[in-house]
Amino acid sequence: MKMKTAHTIEGTEIELDIAFDYTPEEPEVRYYKDGSGQPATPPDIEITDVIWTREDLKVGSGLTFEKTKTPVDVFELMDKLGHMDEIEKTCWGMIENINFED
Repeated sequence: MKMKTAHTIEGTEIELDIAFDYTPEEPEVRYYKDGSGQPATPPDIEITDVIWTREDLKVGSGLTFEKTKTPVDVFELMDKLGHMDEIEKTCWGMIENINFED
């Protein structure tokens, strides 16, 4: 199940848009009709995108300014800086607040 959330890097004002895939837990199936079974699997999250939106001011016509927004993929940077655990915790926090039974 594809999901999105926002995340602010701790101690900064840097906001990121996070996209991730969520797989809910699967209960154990001891026996199918054919005699096979399936072990239980825990829920899982796979972060697929970490995007920072860069905002620039561009001089428009006359003395006006236009704000432009450019999405920047920062997945590898956040991984190298050690922020992925923090980002994953934000995703899990979002999942915990969703009632999937509604």
